[in-house]
Amino acid sequence: MPKYYGSKDKQISNPPSDTVQCLEFAPDCFDLLAGSWDSTVRIWQVDEDTNSGEKAQQAVPAPVLDVCYRLDGMAAFAALCDKTVQMWDFGSNSLSVVAEHDEPVRTCHWIGHHNLLMTGGWDAKVKFWDTRTSQPAAVIDLKDRVYAADVIDDMAVIATADRNVTVLNLADTPQIVHEQNTQLQMQTRSIKCFPAKDGFAVTSIEGRCSLQYITDARKNDSFSFKCHRDKEYVYTVNAVGFHACTNTLTTAGSDGEIIMWDKELKRKNNTLPKAQSPITCLAYSNDENNSILAYGVGYDWSMGYEGRTKTPDTIMLHLMEEKDVKKLN
Repeated sequence: MPKYYGSKDKQISNPPSDTVQCLEFAPDCFDLLAGSWDSTVRIWQVDEDTNSGEKAQQAVPAPVLDVCYRLDGMAAFAALCDKTVQMWDFGSNSLSVVAEHDEPVRTCHWIGHHNLLMTGGWDAKVKFWDTRTSQPAAVIDLKDRVYAADVIDDMAVIATADRNVTVLNLADTPQIVHEQNTQLQMQTRSIKCFPAKDGFAVTSIEGRCSLQYITDARKNDSFSFKCHRDKEYVYTVNAVGFHACTNTLTTAGSDGEIIMWDKELKRKNNTLPKAQSPITCLAYSNDENNSILAYGVGYDWSMGYEGRTKTPDTIMLHLMEEKDVKKLN
């Protein structure tokens, strides 16, 4: 087995054969869902010590751009390059098309308290679906292609190809309540709502992360910072997340690093040992301590076809430690 990180981080069993695009933990256990460019969706059973075993696997018609669980944990959704979203029903182990766009579907999020699926596509539309019917319950037209999205409670953030971010209120009929530029100069890669629901973190291919507040009380606290760089290269920041119970910001990049930040003090908490390949995505477990961090390792195509490495694509599991999230004095 190749050495990606230190001995404390464990490689998942039977990883995908191509780039891991997306990860999500189950809402009520450590089961880990992943979608990859080998056109598979897989689930691993993970225990509290990060031991794992493959639980199920489903082939889908096209490469996977995003995945999410249904709130009851009895089904999962996969956003695909073939312009559809497939629902994987675990009880019957069957696939069915539950959403469609005119271009590849980049994002999918289950909004449990409304029993709706939110999808975002390269057709510059966000759609909301009652998965029991074939027509969307609501459609919002955006200015450009959807590149990233996130949802927390009744707040959704949508990042588009024009470096714009649209904030939606989902409390009743989904509606746009805020729009702004990301303050970044190059293509957006990922976005995540603040746990306090007063803003969002967004990253780009230029080795930067921007923290932007949308409330009047804190809008002047917004800032951007450089990260995932060295003396020679500027790397893509492929993923951003929050260790929600400590509000620790986490970024992951093409440089193979995962960095923990204190966003209030504007300082770095910790950097995990560097991987041999880019970090393509990350996800925290949903237990009360967010005790496990899963991350994809493999080529992210940031250097084109010529930069393709022979390092296998895989998923690693990191058991969170106090030093990862401890606030610096």
